[in-house]
Amino acid sequence: MSKSTGPLPIPLHLIVLDTIGMVLVGIGLYELFSDAGLVPENLRFEGFETVFISVGLLLMAPLVVHLVRKVTTRSARGKEI
Repeated sequence: MSKSTGPLPIPLHLIVLDTIGMVLVGIGLYELFSDAGLVPENLRFEGFETVFISVGLLLMAPLVVHLVRKVTTRSARGKEI
């Protein structure tokens, strides 16, 4: 069995960043499409939903980059063997 078929190790800090990003994207989308008041009035400004979504996506990007790099290096090693 090749070592390239095992699970990918994911660092804890990337999981934490991804979780925070998912929460921000969720809150931003919920606020954008509903009239709910999840975010307190003193933290609201014009377009805050878009900022929440954008920052959330940026926080989620490092995990995606990490996984893509791991998969591509793993597949490149598999071709060499």
